[in-house]
Amino acid sequence: FFFSFLPGARSSRLNPLSLGFSARMANRNTLLRLLQHEIKRDPDYDARQYWVPCELTPGNMDFVRANKVQEQGPNTIVNFVGTSDEVTVPSEHIFRVTNPKDINVEDMANLPELHISNVLYTLRKRYEAGMIYTYSGLFCVVINPFEQLYPPETHELYKGIKRDQVPPHVFAVAYEAYRSMLNDGISQSVLCTGESGAGKTENTKLIIKHLTFVAPGGRTSVAAQQKVGAARKSTMRAKSSRSRSGGLMRRTTARVGMSDLDPIVEDQETESAESAAERQKKLNLRRQSRATRELLLKGAEEHKQGELDQQLIRANPILETFGNATTQRNNNSSRFGKYVKVLFDKEGYINGCFIQSYILEKSRVISQGDYERNYHCFYQLLLGADRDMADVYALDPRAQWKILTNGVHVTPKGRLPLPNDTAEFKGTTDGFRLMGFNDEEIDSVWEIVAGILHFGNLEVRPMRGKTEQGEVVVDEHFRKACELFGISNEAKFKETFQYYFSYAGKERIPKGQSTEQVKANINSICKFMYQYMFDWMVQRINLALMKFAHERSSFIGILDIAGFEIFEENGFEQLCINYTNEKLQQFFNDRMFKREQEEYLAEEIAWQHEPFGLDCGNCIALIEGSKAHAGILSSLNDCAKQRNANDQIYVDNMNKAFVGKGDPISEKYEKTQFKSIKFFVNHYAARVEYTASNWIQKNLDPTNRDVAQVFAASDKELVKVLWEPIAKLEGRSTDTISNKFRAQLDALMKVLDSTEAHFVRCIIPNHE
Repeated sequence: FFFSFLPGARSSRLNPLSLGFSARMANRNTLLRLLQHEIKRDPDYDARQYWVPCELTPGNMDFVRANKVQEQGPNTIVNFVGTSDEVTVPSEHIFRVTNPKDINVEDMANLPELHISNVLYTLRKRYEAGMIYTYSGLFCVVINPFEQLYPPETHELYKGIKRDQVPPHVFAVAYEAYRSMLNDGISQSVLCTGESGAGKTENTKLIIKHLTFVAPGGRTSVAAQQKVGAARKSTMRAKSSRSRSGGLMRRTTARVGMSDLDPIVEDQETESAESAAERQKKLNLRRQSRATRELLLKGAEEHKQGELDQQLIRANPILETFGNATTQRNNNSSRFGKYVKVLFDKEGYINGCFIQSYILEKSRVISQGDYERNYHCFYQLLLGADRDMADVYALDPRAQWKILTNGVHVTPKGRLPLPNDTAEFKGTTDGFRLMGFNDEEIDSVWEIVAGILHFGNLEVRPMRGKTEQGEVVVDEHFRKACELFGISNEAKFKETFQYYFSYAGKERIPKGQSTEQVKANINSICKFMYQYMFDWMVQRINLALMKFAHERSSFIGILDIAGFEIFEENGFEQLCINYTNEKLQQFFNDRMFKREQEEYLAEEIAWQHEPFGLDCGNCIALIEGSKAHAGILSSLNDCAKQRNANDQIYVDNMNKAFVGKGDPISEKYEKTQFKSIKFFVNHYAARVEYTASNWIQKNLDPTNRDVAQVFAASDKELVKVLWEPIAKLEGRSTDTISNKFRAQLDALMKVLDSTEAHFVRCIIPNHE
């Protein structure tokens, strides 16, 4: 029975922090009694019943209760409960239904009969009894209740208490990680996994909130802050005197202006052999200009009114505004992955935080599926801005905005409630200020969001006298977009995406483009502008969260990344997400079974070591490729080097490379029955059909250099900062999205390998 539903609970609620020790312990015991539940008696239970696997609908397996009639050799005759139907099933496929009184366990590893049917039964009965958290060995399993069930006082219950002494909760996982970090001196990781809508982001926020609760003070002392401030000013003066050129690093691995004080070390990594990515990162850092750094540091240095622990809690909602959206399954779905490092000093004080983001879904900026929305920030601005702000940005929520595919007021699918955009807009703005963003920065962010709305509304028509070419209509949307982006030379800006320019020495040779090509250029600019703004925002938040960091620290990292995805049509993004989950599953297999086998050896049990982590190895090898074997991503990179390659050539190349080869890696690949740009991959979780539509272009992710140069000359400081590095690039970048993502993923796995891991598995309940 949930605390918030108890009679008189709201009026009698106590604040443990305001009480003495004995009173706090008494209140803790009261909370403990409230949170411990008993599973209700099951009126349908019978000791003679068995679970029988049954395909109730095509592709959906369930377990149905049946009474055992008699055994016939290796088979058993059963009849389903409530019917007279008898069926014969292999005896090895049926399992006795566990007595409800025996499944009231907090760790399913202790079930008297451990089988998937009883695991599901246990989770269901605990969920019905209000217990959404259940342990399963190393995992904490969470079934999303879609509401807040625990009062703030629950933090007190899980402070200073071991996991097995309190009911299962993600707070216990967080405290166990904190205690292990302090006692063992080893950095920790908490991996939150699950499908969209399962509650990964919410549990990530709960973990961070609990860490700020259990850590003493939540931030460093005043003396430490003053010491760090003096060191930072000295460092920045030295760096500024050396720096004369460059731009803003947009890659989320960048640590802008923090290299000399950065405590975000991969603690157990060696520093002798630098990777190419690290060398490039340092080169980019040296290229940063004084103006760029001043813009980034202005808010963080001048506004220190926000407590670090409060800033840590507020960082997530800001990123949700710009990185989350309503989908068919979830009204607040994260469309990017993140690894949040909470840094601690030797005494256990939080002294900083660093957020690493992964693969933002850029395509959502210009188009959304049925019942879905664009990123929250667009709706917050349209519905939350006051009249003066709306007038300045020329925004009308009643107008039709092309990049909001389903309109401003979206009808969600099923029971999903829409966010309160008006209230959330105020919360986002307040969060910016708490994070130390100054008014100029806040205005600049909303100007870019408004500019993208107007830019997406540009009209393209056939050019007079040259109907095969497209041209942009100069209207109020074009002029307002130019104003918001700080573009003074409108004519030059217009021609940069109406024409394709090739270069012969210094001579620019224009080539007209079709109406569809011009529209594609407009969409591309919207996506890149949003991507660069989001990357800058992550860096800016990191700068605020790192301002008190003063030593090489231990950390607790929380991974919130999309779980395995299977949609009606699966594209390049789904392949990257499922590739990530293959790596994480391999990591879990290795950790779980490796740890278990180490215990066997410690207890001197005869055992031959089994490398369970290799279970996913063949599929990972298929996706990555190597010098000895082709791969999905390596083949995609090969096509990027070919001038006339297209999606069909790419899939045909893979069919030739994998089909009929007979080796374990190639067997993970299947071609479709008919010639198409589709193919199958047999993942650990399921067989997935992918559609390779526009993959080569997505992988190249080309940016128009002429457009970048116009934006780099913008009158708006933030727009200028975002595009300067692109404008300075010589020629076309040879790096691909798949290479960058793989490098990020390899770096993440290296960090995870250096930590002690904890696992939180989030699940959507099946209300049907």
